[in-house]
Parts: sequence; C-alpha cells; structure tokens
Amino acid sequence: MKKMVDNFWEGAAYVDMQGTPLEQLPIMQGFKSLKDADLLIDMMAVVPSPAQNYLKMVSIPYGIPMAIGTTAIQAPTEMPFYSSGQYKGMLAGLRGAA
Repeated sequence: MKKMVDNFWEGAAYVDMQGTPLEQLPIMQGFKSLKDADLLIDMMAVVPSPAQNYLKMVSIPYGIPMAIGTTAIQAPTEMPFYSSGQYKGMLAGLRGAA
C-alpha cells in the first residue's frame, strides 16, 4: 500500500481480471500514484477489513477521501469510521447497494 502512494505501478498488479494490462485502460491514463486519486473506494467481502489499513496508511496521512462497500456482517465494524467522517461514504450489504 505505501509503495502505491508514491509509485502505483511498483505496488499494484499489472493486469485486470481479464488479463488486460492496467496501463491500457483509459481510466489509468496519467495515473502515477495514489496521490493522483480524488477518492479511494474499497469494495470488500473479507474479514478482517483491508479498508482500515487503507484508511490508516493512505487516506488519513495523505488526505485522500475514502468510501467503502462492505458485507452486512462487516458493516458494524466499519460503521464507527463512517459515523466519524473518516469514510465519506459506505454501502453496507445488499440494502446499501440497492
């Protein structure tokens, strides 16, 4: 994560799930580091949450806003971060995504 803050390409996977190189995707043109992002979005379905690591290591230190999508079972763990304003948005479970 920390490596992607300064040089995204040193810390990230090089292809998407279809095998397309990330640098070929139009959305990635000119993207050099996480500092280039206007918003970090973490869509997760795992416990423990990786979102809290992004929050602590990237969002807060570098002032990059963050939003998450999470499973209903993980939502209570993430809610304090949303309620305090550390997450700018939160989709919680199927109801949140509807």
